[in-house]
Amino acid sequence: MEVEKKEIKMLSVDSITPYERNPRKHPEIQIEQLKNSIRQWGWTVPILVDEGDQVIAGHGRLYAAKELGIESVPCITADGWSDEQKKAYVIADNKLAEGGEWDTSIYYSELKSLSSAGFDLNLVGFDSGISLDFEPNLSPSTSFADISEDDMGNAQSS
Repeated sequence: MEVEKKEIKMLSVDSITPYERNPRKHPEIQIEQLKNSIRQWGWTVPILVDEGDQVIAGHGRLYAAKELGIESVPCITADGWSDEQKKAYVIADNKLAEGGEWDTSIYYSELKSLSSAGFDLNLVGFDSGISLDFEPNLSPSTSFADISEDDMGNAQSS
């Protein structure tokens, strides 16, 4: 299957309409995290809209942009999708991400490395209550191929 190239266009946030039946909630803490992410890294993922500029994916980013006072955001259009395809993708975009799992040995090693370097873990979605009080059995430079199940010792988060 060949992937269709999508054109990115800038749209005014005022012209974009959230899908009113979006089943995914965006609490204020998540919007704050998204705002922090946009401040740190800029805009990294376009909002997916239909031909009428209604959001299919990217509601949280749209809300964050509005709160930041951003006037226009990058979007791609899902051309020719049926109403059923749009409704299904609203769910799929969020649900499919839940199917992934963390490799905890790499995850904690990367968090420990970032924390040791003084990087603000709030920017990656953690509040100040995360506990990194453990000693991984590997260094941040350990290659993926060299990591085993026993490498994390007593790693736990709170």
